[in-house]
Amino acid sequence: MRPHKLQFGGIGTYPKDTEIDFDALSTLGLYLIVGPTGAGKSTIFDALTYALYGKVAGERPEGTIVSDHANRVTPYVNLEFTHRNTRYRVQRKPSTDTKSPKPGDQVFIEYNADGSENRRDTGMKKVTDEIVNLVGLDAEQFMRVILLPQNEFRQFLLANSNDKVSLLRALFGTGMYETIASRLDNSAKEFNIAARDAELAVDFQEDTAKNAMNALLNKQLIEAVPEDFDISTYINVVLPRSDSATARAQHTLLQLTDAVAAATNAQNEANRFDAAQERETVQLAITNDAESVARATQMLENHKRAVAIVPFIEQQNEKDGQVSNSQTSLAESREQLVQQLTNCAQECTLTLRSLAINESAEKLNQEINDAMATLSVFEGELKRVDVLRTTFAEQTIAYGNAEQTLEQLNQQLSELQTKLPGMERAVENALQAQSDLVAVRALIDDLESKLATSDVEAAQAELKRSSLLHQAADNAFQQAAAELSVAISERTRHLAGELAATLHDNCPCPVCGSTAHPAKAVPTSDADPTQLQESRDVAHSALLQCEAAVQLAQTAVEGAKAVAATLPPVQEQESLRQSFAKVTALAATLDSARAELKECEDAIKELNRLAGTAMTKRDTAFELITNAERDLENVDDVPDGLTSEKVEQEKQILRDALDLVVTLSKHEKQLNTATASASQAAETVKSMLEAASLSSAEQAFDLVLDEQALSAHESVIQDNQRRDDKLKTLNGRIGTDPIPTIRPDTEMLQATADAATLANSEASDEAALLKTKLEELQQVQRDLLAIGPEADQARVRAREAQSMADVIRKGEKGRLSLEKWVQRTLFDEVCDVASVQIATLSSGRYRLTLQGDGQKSGKKSEGLDIFVIDSHTGKTRAVQTLSGGEQFLTSLALALALAEVVQRHSGGIEMSSLFIDEGFGSLDADNLEIAVDVLRSLQDSGRTVGVISHVESMQQELNVGIRVTRSPAGSSLEVLV
Repeated sequence: MRPHKLQFGGIGTYPKDTEIDFDALSTLGLYLIVGPTGAGKSTIFDALTYALYGKVAGERPEGTIVSDHANRVTPYVNLEFTHRNTRYRVQRKPSTDTKSPKPGDQVFIEYNADGSENRRDTGMKKVTDEIVNLVGLDAEQFMRVILLPQNEFRQFLLANSNDKVSLLRALFGTGMYETIASRLDNSAKEFNIAARDAELAVDFQEDTAKNAMNALLNKQLIEAVPEDFDISTYINVVLPRSDSATARAQHTLLQLTDAVAAATNAQNEANRFDAAQERETVQLAITNDAESVARATQMLENHKRAVAIVPFIEQQNEKDGQVSNSQTSLAESREQLVQQLTNCAQECTLTLRSLAINESAEKLNQEINDAMATLSVFEGELKRVDVLRTTFAEQTIAYGNAEQTLEQLNQQLSELQTKLPGMERAVENALQAQSDLVAVRALIDDLESKLATSDVEAAQAELKRSSLLHQAADNAFQQAAAELSVAISERTRHLAGELAATLHDNCPCPVCGSTAHPAKAVPTSDADPTQLQESRDVAHSALLQCEAAVQLAQTAVEGAKAVAATLPPVQEQESLRQSFAKVTALAATLDSARAELKECEDAIKELNRLAGTAMTKRDTAFELITNAERDLENVDDVPDGLTSEKVEQEKQILRDALDLVVTLSKHEKQLNTATASASQAAETVKSMLEAASLSSAEQAFDLVLDEQALSAHESVIQDNQRRDDKLKTLNGRIGTDPIPTIRPDTEMLQATADAATLANSEASDEAALLKTKLEELQQVQRDLLAIGPEADQARVRAREAQSMADVIRKGEKGRLSLEKWVQRTLFDEVCDVASVQIATLSSGRYRLTLQGDGQKSGKKSEGLDIFVIDSHTGKTRAVQTLSGGEQFLTSLALALALAEVVQRHSGGIEMSSLFIDEGFGSLDADNLEIAVDVLRSLQDSGRTVGVISHVESMQQELNVGIRVTRSPAGSSLEVLV
């Protein structure tokens, strides 16, 4: 997995959008991530791990991934990376206190070679599963071999064997051996099930055969069932009995056929004999009822002719009644109309031209409508007068209101115009004060500056403090110098004593050359002046700094005195401050003065607009009043005493009369229609009576039969028809052959046929049962021939599969399982590669091994625990006994070796990048330099390594790739490439 670009925001100490270009950093190969403690260096690794697995690296809780800064953006992490030449992007949004994550907040995208999107998945679990399946490592494994979090660098080194097994399985793909073993287990189970199923099938077939034999025994078709199961014996017993039963069934079938034929022929002759007897009875009944049938036929014919005319006669009678009713209604409606017209003449203003009782409805309708039209004209004039009067009153009020409003607006306008000059002067004064403020502020700033630099007392106090420090530093220097002098003297005397101890008689002194040594110096207690020399130098440096501080303080005192001499009197200073305060206060009113002036000017404009509107309303109202007065004078004359209410009353009277006219017209039309319809009905009845040869309607009613008589005559006809049909049926049954003189004995012949049927049925059932059971036994024989070998083969294959699975999973004869043996071999290789690095890092002292003390020589350990061989002691001991720095170097060597061996064997895990969070602070200078050289060597293998470290010497020797900066508003970073 090679990361390309990491983007995040609202994460940890980074409240704003942040981006890291790993492609640019890969050009460095090895780079440092630096910044102050707590600035957010480890947060970069948190964001990287969270993007991949939705978890936070290290021991920090997951909730700390979200930034606490108030100005943060919505938290998110995006990572683009390549795995096996395919580019991917993963996007995550951490949950917050106010918002739970949605499936769409977690996105996994795979891209095509052309950059287009190939597929995408959403949801926390789906995205994490995609990453684990793709990278081949879960979060814990990723943080053990690729991203080594702070305080967890040594976890893989110190992990137990079981923890290493799962990691090595992911790194080297050895899980396939467990998969193979599981599949072999499943195959063994399937073969055992198949063998067991075959055995059950054999048992089932044997039971089937025994059941078949017992069924035949129960039917007494065989004498006994052999005790020992033998399918061939069963078949040999049943086969001859089946053949014999089949022959017997065929013989009884021939006897049955003859008996059934004789019984059938006898029954047919008996039926013809019975039909001939019944035909004589039916023929006699037909002859006896001939007269009754003729009479019923005539009565039904007459009924049929008359019943067709009766509805038309009844319809004629109904229409005659309608004519009578219409005449009555017409007379009543004309009487009501006469009364209403009389009322009109008495109550209405207008006089109708005609009140003739017999006048046509159409003429009356026209005359009433003319009268209503005249009333409508009067009504319109009355309404117009009412509107004009209302308009006159309303506009008179409106005119008065407009006059009053105009007067008020003029008064307000006058008041504002009076205030306007004062507001304009206030703005001018504020503008002038703002102009003067610049000059006054300059004077105040100059005064304050002089006051700040003229504090003679403070300068003198600082001079006094500096002098005291100088005196103390001088005393410390003198004491350190004296101690150094004493130490040098002591050292000299000691060296002289040691030199004297080497002098021998007659040997020249290396100092004076004398061969006589009468008074040799004696060695004193040794003294080391080196540390005292450093102390004296430090004291001397401090003394020089104090001297410089005293000089600066003296200069400051002199400068303060000089500036104090130029200050104006205190009274002038106070006057200047008062002027400054006054001008400042006045200048501060500029905005409010401008606002008041603008408000006043806007109010004047608004009042002028409102006054113009009020004048327009007043003039409009005056014009409307004038027009209303003129229109009232021009209204046409209306009859005296006529009002809108009177008009409406008269119109209602006329409307009622008009309704009666409509009713009269309707009754006239109904009478005409009823008369015409009655006449037509009478003509129809007359023609129908003539066509039926009937003289009158009364005769037609007499020929119509009631329900009882009609039913009786119809029954006579139907009974005669049934006898005719029966006679035809009997003739068909008798045929043309001679009729037997004596009826045949059918019961005896049928009993013979029934006995033959029973005998044939029993023989057929026995033959069918024997045949069926014989076929079952033969099928069992065929199935057993097929099942037996299959069961044997399944049992053999099950044993073979289980044996192979046990060898792969558990080993054989003291050997390791296949997966453990492969992991042990590969991890041996990892330890060998790591030992090369460890030898370099430990100056040849340590070497890694999986073989601990106490194990038999030549026998490999089954575990994956790591030990170190210490060349200084010749002992093998656990890695837990190494010091902190040694454990760090060993962990680093192991991580690099894992990457190299994994890449060498292509186990499915790409490890092109390595990230290390701290740990170098535990190394001394020599080991640190060796560790840096080892990390540099990784550049030759094409791997990119990012390291977080506070060690200053590393920052001086290695390239800084990312610099993190901290501020109160949050951290930010810069990629330095």
